[in-house]
Amino acid sequence: MPMIEINGVEIAYEDTGPRDAQAIVLAHSLFFDHRMFEHQVARFAEDYRVIAYDQRGHGFTPHPKHGEYGMDALTEDAAALIQRLELGPVHIVGNSMGGFVALRLGARYPALVRSVTTIGSSADKEHNIEQYRPLVQAMKEHGAAPVIEQLMYTMFGDTTLAAQSQASLRSTWRNRMAALARETGSAAEAVVERQSVVDELALIKVPVLAIAGDEDHAYGIDLSEQIAQGVNDGRCVVIKAAGHSASLEAPGPVNEALAAHFKRAEGTS
Repeated sequence: MPMIEINGVEIAYEDTGPRDAQAIVLAHSLFFDHRMFEHQVARFAEDYRVIAYDQRGHGFTPHPKHGEYGMDALTEDAAALIQRLELGPVHIVGNSMGGFVALRLGARYPALVRSVTTIGSSADKEHNIEQYRPLVQAMKEHGAAPVIEQLMYTMFGDTTLAAQSQASLRSTWRNRMAALARETGSAAEAVVERQSVVDELALIKVPVLAIAGDEDHAYGIDLSEQIAQGVNDGRCVVIKAAGHSASLEAPGPVNEALAAHFKRAEGTS
């Protein structure tokens, strides 16, 4: 994968599609990497330039030397990536942690975004903080393997966890998450201890799509509705039989929602 140094970190990214086309930037969830958007890259790379990147300490991007994983730092990384690759204004799509970044980017860097999409995300501070703090501490001490069952339950919906048709998906991401090192606990801590940006939502002037899985064990539909209601031009779409990682669990409906959203933001629908 190509690498680009941004804010002292070598960021890995996948660059697919026509270089002169409208750009889509895909920001993944905590514990995942750019590969959680494989179905979106396959769907949109024919007509769009699609950038799927690995955030700090995930995938092929190393952990930062000084351990900075805060949402503000991740947002600065995204902004710098867009500027360095001369992509803007982009359709920014973020799952969970990536959604935290997408909302901050839309509010703070309006010239860089054409639309914002969040998937299984929230604008508020962590509402399950007392539940997640012990998980974070366990990861910081022992890595992800001892808590893999909790991670799987958090990241996937009931249908994905039970369906035979999703066995390969479960196996792939179970193995990848179980291998996460102790340093990833610090990234998780930054997510859990993040600040609310509910008061910044009104600063986002572009169309916003908030996608929620109806089986999301981490962030309920109400949090996506809060996003849609707090911005100037927001819509909430609920994906059936999907949990926290809808881009992987139900790629067809997610891609349909994204395509319609992009066209609306581009003024072609």
